Amino acid sequence: MVTVDDLGSVPKTLLMTLYNRAVESRRANPILVDRKAEEMVARIDYDFEQFGEGRITHPIRANVMDEWVSAFLRCHPQATIVNLGAGLGTQSERLDNGTATWVDLDVPEVIALRRRFFEEGPRHKMVAASAFSTGWMGELDPEAPTFFVAAGLLMFFEPAQVQQLFWTL
Repeated sequence: MVTVDDLGSVPKTLLMTLYNRAVESRRANPILVDRKAEEMVARIDYDFEQFGEGRITHPIRANVMDEWVSAFLRCHPQATIVNLGAGLGTQSERLDNGTATWVDLDVPEVIALRRRFFEEGPRHKMVAASAFSTGWMGELDPEAPTFFVAAGLLMFFEPAQVQQLFWTL
């Protein structure tokens, strides 16, 4: 079984974003309600207390991304939502409309950890690959409108790499 100890330094940053969403979710008037994040923090053996009282930045980012994805799904209810660098993001849990397809993509050790908390199905796929590889794109329906989410991923790469990723998509 994969644990957080199996994560490299960059993938391990998902723990802070997860914790911040969980902390915000427990506040009296949360910007973002994320019960799945709360559940995962409770189940993961990790010293989350090192992150303190939680930062609002990640819940704000998640809320903004949720608004964008929700607006897209209102126009395209059967769309595909691709979460590049999915980490332990819970957007599919919060926003699923019963008809959209969700593709969560991340490096193999992160996807192995995701599998402890999420199940795949006909409308939810988890892909263990780099966003910069092209093989995973075969998972996408070329006829479906597609929305790409890359919250918290692009900052780890040089501008030329990010530009190449967008040209590939």
